[in-house]
Amino acid sequence: MALLTSERHVQHTQMDPIPPLIRSFFSTLNAGDIEGLLGHFTSNTVINDQMLELTGERDLRRWAERDVVGLDMKAEILSVRARKTGAIVSAKVTGNFDAPGLPEPLVLLFYFVVGVEGIEQLIILRADF
Repeated sequence: MALLTSERHVQHTQMDPIPPLIRSFFSTLNAGDIEGLLGHFTSNTVINDQMLELTGERDLRRWAERDVVGLDMKAEILSVRARKTGAIVSAKVTGNFDAPGLPEPLVLLFYFVVGVEGIEQLIILRADF
């Protein structure tokens, strides 16, 4: 159990360099730029957010319009752990969410897998620490 606690602590305090594509993703997210946000994804990107799997341009656009821009989501990067194929980013997230039961502050983990053409996979989970 101590190993998990230590890993969680490292996860939320380590700041590796932010890959440019991921930095750009958060910049467009914070600007509410749907087209810019969608431009980070490949034609085969898979997003898992709120336990829903999203694929294809129509699903990704609907997600960006409804759950990101539609909720005025903003993300403040707290930590970055670089990985061979991407990064794990923890971020404090704010927006016009239906907040009952959500922790304050709301910290999410963004697990990015990046390929040559862009973000291939993004998994978003709530951080429990």
